[in-house]
Amino acid sequence: MQSVNWKEHTITIHAQWDAIGKCWSCDATVGAMESGRRTSSTIFDTFRQHKIKARAVTAILNVTRHWIDAGKRDDIPEQ
Repeated sequence: MQSVNWKEHTITIHAQWDAIGKCWSCDATVGAMESGRRTSSTIFDTFRQHKIKARAVTAILNVTRHWIDAGKRDDIPEQ
């Protein structure tokens, strides 16, 4: 697990190794303080799988940052 801060949000990335497919995939949990309470959302990157862990982490981070930049619409992205 690694955490990154982005525009007052904490993005925690969870990487998983698929031994059968021999690839990496990631999901991310986004935490923020909104209206005085802590909120949390999970973003899944279930379709893309990467041979290199760093590429999987970069992909979910890009999706998550874009979602935050777009105003965190109700439709949580799934890649």
